[in-house]
Amino acid sequence: MTHFADFTVYDYLEPEQRDPRSRKPMLNVGWLDPAHEYPMVDADPALVEALLALVVDVRHEMRGMQACEFCPEPVCPVLTNPHDPGGRTLLGNGEIHVVGNGMRFAAPTMVIHYIDEHYYRPPDEFAAAALRHAARLA
Repeated sequence: MTHFADFTVYDYLEPEQRDPRSRKPMLNVGWLDPAHEYPMVDADPALVEALLALVVDVRHEMRGMQACEFCPEPVCPVLTNPHDPGGRTLLGNGEIHVVGNGMRFAAPTMVIHYIDEHYYRPPDEFAAAALRHAARLA
């Protein structure tokens, strides 16, 4: 996967390729790569649940899949997701966009797996925004 440090300006896609709902500047969160260290903490189940609600509106969905490079065997996780009409969500194929406190964040859908399985600790501002954003959708 492409690596971007947390809070760098999002520029993964050219402006004309971006979802029209995403024209405001965004910051990167959770674009991890095994060659780079990342902050770690035990997963917050409330944050994972909030991101599962937000991933139902996947942005910049890609045709291909990005497997987790941290797992011993390459895997594109499929999670049980009560927020998804089909009951399951495939990760590794797009982005989650989070809005909060005047900031916008772009994270790969795989961020849910990174948090839940690989102890990634996203920035507090992202976590708080994701919790608030998901609560507004409920």
